[in-house]
Amino acid sequence: MRKLWLAAGLFALAGCGGGAAVSLEERALEPLGDRAEAFRAVGLEGADREAYFWMLWRAARRHTVTAGGASTIDLEGITPEFLANRVAQARDAQRYPWAPKSEEAWRRGLLMYRVATEPVTDWQSFWRQDAAVADKVRAFAGAWDADREATLRDLLHYLNAEVLGARVRKTARQLPDLDPEACVKQGGGRGTDLAIAAVTLCRAWGVPAVLMRCPLVNGEAGGDAWIGVPGTDIWMKPADTAERSPAYFAYRRGDVRLPKVYACEDRNDYPELVALRDALPFRTQYGFVWQPAADASAQLPGAVTVSLPDMPVPSFLSLYVAGGWVEVAPGHPRDDDSADFGPCSPGMLYLPTTPGPRGIQAPAGVPFVLNADGSRTEYAGDGPDVEWAWSPPADVPGPKAYVWVEGRFAPARWVDRDGKRLLAGPRNAMWLVWREGPENGGLGKPVGRPFVVGEDGIPREY
Repeated sequence: MRKLWLAAGLFALAGCGGGAAVSLEERALEPLGDRAEAFRAVGLEGADREAYFWMLWRAARRHTVTAGGASTIDLEGITPEFLANRVAQARDAQRYPWAPKSEEAWRRGLLMYRVATEPVTDWQSFWRQDAAVADKVRAFAGAWDADREATLRDLLHYLNAEVLGARVRKTARQLPDLDPEACVKQGGGRGTDLAIAAVTLCRAWGVPAVLMRCPLVNGEAGGDAWIGVPGTDIWMKPADTAERSPAYFAYRRGDVRLPKVYACEDRNDYPELVALRDALPFRTQYGFVWQPAADASAQLPGAVTVSLPDMPVPSFLSLYVAGGWVEVAPGHPRDDDSADFGPCSPGMLYLPTTPGPRGIQAPAGVPFVLNADGSRTEYAGDGPDVEWAWSPPADVPGPKAYVWVEGRFAPARWVDRDGKRLLAGPRNAMWLVWREGPENGGLGKPVGRPFVVGEDGIPREY
């Protein structure tokens, strides 16, 4: 069984640098400077303390977008008291029988204090102040053991249709994202605003909900927001007031039901995803595919099945999204070392990957564009090298060019020709520009888009 890894230069960056491992607490406190001691002194112990620092670490990576388009990092305004209160609130929500019981699933499904780029608010207190809703939820909890699947769907329909849908509707407005209370006070908002409200409403009452998006694929507008419940086959349109029916909980375009996918907040390897699903108190008859919320494209209409030979376990098909390869379809291994990746959207650039150094996805096969007939246009390079003039991006410190050579992204070769400094590499091979930095555990990240250089020496982005 072959495994094709990152270029030696990149792999060395992720090597064992020596020294003791840094704890989550120390990593979370590092950016705070003089404020660190106030956050360290929080009176939490054990799993609650771990959950507190889990959120604090993410607060340095999440932000609110303001009306003027500026971003405010959560860490700049968040307080120890807010995070400690959020832990207590999520623990209280965990007492409901449908709530996830494992720590990891609880953190990802209930604990996180924000959904998108909305202002940070105490949304659980807002949603839990209605005594009539609290009484109704308690009644659902009492019916849980009699029929868990039906009770869960009854609860979700009540929250989404009767609690939220009766108070908000989709309206035309621009960014920024609204927090749940503002959305209700304004009587609604964009699809994302409704989704933020629906996700937080579900989490407030113990249901692990996530925001699901679909991007533009092959010219089809699919930018609507959905609500998914990890570990189940349930998708809902936020604030949908339609009657309860099987179609209410199905991901669909019009009357066409689409294959089910799930969302995960962070990049994880396959066994961790399986463990998260299995830790939830729901069961589903569907197979599952875990995908980041921004990359549900593989499940849109027109998808074709992909099967690749000689794949490691685990393996994924990954899309290039937001400066990195993000796994969107796990491979289901066969006895002959091949893997089935299920239905994938044509017209997209894919890279077979496997978890590599520090969690970043490492190449496990040749990058390719999937064609509508199921064939693949591979970019492994062919013929003699092409030499071309590269202008490194001026706003990126220390960029380096890498090209696909013999199963890996290798540093590109420089040549001097007629007084010019040129890059050289196989024509019709995939190229990436990489910069070192703190991302991916100090490994850095790609910048720009992947591109191919043809015989004419002109880069074409994907």
